[in-house]
Amino acid sequence: MGYLAYPLMLLGVFAVGVAICLAMQLPALLDGYTQYRGWRESNNLLRVITGVLAGVGQAGLLVLGGRFLAQLVIRLV
Repeated sequence: MGYLAYPLMLLGVFAVGVAICLAMQLPALLDGYTQYRGWRESNNLLRVITGVLAGVGQAGLLVLGGRFLAQLVIRLV
């Protein structure tokens, strides 16, 4: 569901910085790690929330990375 933000970011409807995109990955990482270690058990609502956050963050990183590569190519031409 988080990847649905990709076209909106690509069209410039909203933008997210690199640091925020990376920070959006942390809740899913922590949820998975704490469940793996057996410290607690996750639930579906938490998985949906952390998954959407991670998906939006990954979509943002894809857009930012694509724009960076496009700028490199334009400079080379």
